Amino acid sequence: TPANDLANGGGIFPLTKNYNNTRSSVRDHIVEVHTANPKALVFQLQTLATKVLTCCETSGKVRAYGVQGAVDQYLPGSPKFKTKYGSNQKLTSFFANNEIIVAGGAYETPHLLMLSGIGDPVQLKANNINTVANLPGVGQNLMDRIELSVVWTTNQSYVLENGCIFGYTEASDPCLKAWDTDGHTNLYSSGPAIYAHSYQSNTSLPYRDMWSMGGPGSFTGYRPGWGAQLTGTHNAWTDTILKAHTDSRGWVKLNGPHPQDTLNINKNLGQTPGFDNDVEMVVNEVKRTRGIMANTTSMNEWVVEEFWPGKDVATDDQLTQFVYQNGWGHHACCTSKMGVSTDPTAVINNNFQVYGVDNLRVVDNSVWANIPGMFVTTPIYIMAEKASDTIMAFAATQGWKPTYKPTAGP
Repeated sequence: TPANDLANGGGIFPLTKNYNNTRSSVRDHIVEVHTANPKALVFQLQTLATKVLTCCETSGKVRAYGVQGAVDQYLPGSPKFKTKYGSNQKLTSFFANNEIIVAGGAYETPHLLMLSGIGDPVQLKANNINTVANLPGVGQNLMDRIELSVVWTTNQSYVLENGCIFGYTEASDPCLKAWDTDGHTNLYSSGPAIYAHSYQSNTSLPYRDMWSMGGPGSFTGYRPGWGAQLTGTHNAWTDTILKAHTDSRGWVKLNGPHPQDTLNINKNLGQTPGFDNDVEMVVNEVKRTRGIMANTTSMNEWVVEEFWPGKDVATDDQLTQFVYQNGWGHHACCTSKMGVSTDPTAVINNNFQVYGVDNLRVVDNSVWANIPGMFVTTPIYIMAEKASDTIMAFAATQGWKPTYKPTAGP
């Protein structure tokens, strides 16, 4: 309800757990479905999708009929990536009986569409790709949050984490062994955040736009080694700040026609009218968080010093610069946006169908026109359920029958 959307306050951080007191995820559901119906849900692992296969029918309509993939090939960000494959690479075609559904996310969905000739004709021509569908909005409208942490070192390690190394085997990690034998009730059934607070940075806003959550550990952002830093530091407290509904609009563009060419990803931070205000709100939250720590004896009696940003980052100008240099986001979305047919930047219609290409849909977080709420997982669930209903209803009108596996060819 609107009242709930505008409710300012805090509480215990919610977690998604199953009946066994274990944190659950979409992956768990996918594995369960595959286990129960191995012929109905088939994974083609270690395969890089390189192109959506399309043809032009005699009526002039473009139709998608399959996907091309390179087996044992990876994106440049993968630890398994060695070098771009050459002309001798065998490409496998997977043919669909009915439709293709792309779910590559904010970066790889527009990437695959553009490699398939679906996008801005000017950009496609510059990369020697023939235009199949003129959709300039593909890869545009990239949106994300601004996030930043404040970290303090403490004068003692947390008893809660005694003996915990966050390892992978019970032989090496006594906490993992205890978790497995004692009903999944220790720290390993929780998450890094314990408490969260959400509010409006300005009461005139029709939504809450600030999120602050705290928990044990040292977390300064998603950079190489962040996991080891978080789980290996037992004498620190982190407060992570999130600014929702930010003003930035960026893009995902091609750097070349090869599927393993790196992308030109630019969030365009600091280049839109309201972004300075977004950064100001993050700065204000850093100051508020510092004030809470300084004025709460039950917390500050355990603190040695602020480690990040640190006491030398004190003025508003210094904090602003720190946000620009160290802020991050991990909710990238909105690069294949849904919209009406008269919107020149729209990529899909309200049935998740790609404009100008029959039998092709996109169902992932790239379809949003605007980044929703504070976090993206629940909106993805809602969007996916809506897409499922839409696709199943359409299939019924076409008389389509379930089939178990797409046909593969050379």
